[in-house]
Amino acid sequence: MEVLVEPLNIEIEQLGLQTVKLQSDIRQRLQKAGITMLTEREGLATPTAAMLGVRLDAVHDRIGRYFYSIDLLLTQRVRLEDNVASDLSAVTWLKLGAIGVVADDNVKHLEDQVLRKVD
Repeated sequence: MEVLVEPLNIEIEQLGLQTVKLQSDIRQRLQKAGITMLTEREGLATPTAAMLGVRLDAVHDRIGRYFYSIDLLLTQRVRLEDNVASDLSAVTWLKLGAIGVVADDNVKHLEDQVLRKVD
């Protein structure tokens, strides 16, 4: 499996929650759970490779809060039976997040929420 965290809001990154670190933390958690992680090259070479996509949307209300939503998507490479050259990526599992709120001085809470959802 591969992991892709969509780029975080620049304001969130400036407050200390980094896209690259979050992606690395998710990979480590999944490995600890016994899930084999693939490099991008290995993923491209694996016909049925899966990818966990993580999206954290956050909007600041300018009075000290972020409203956020965390979505997880599992995509897998599939091939249509009637066409040999038709490799597609399909969403095979989806977990959409409800809207939450966090103080803008507590972005660590956002990281905790993402990791909890991945678990």
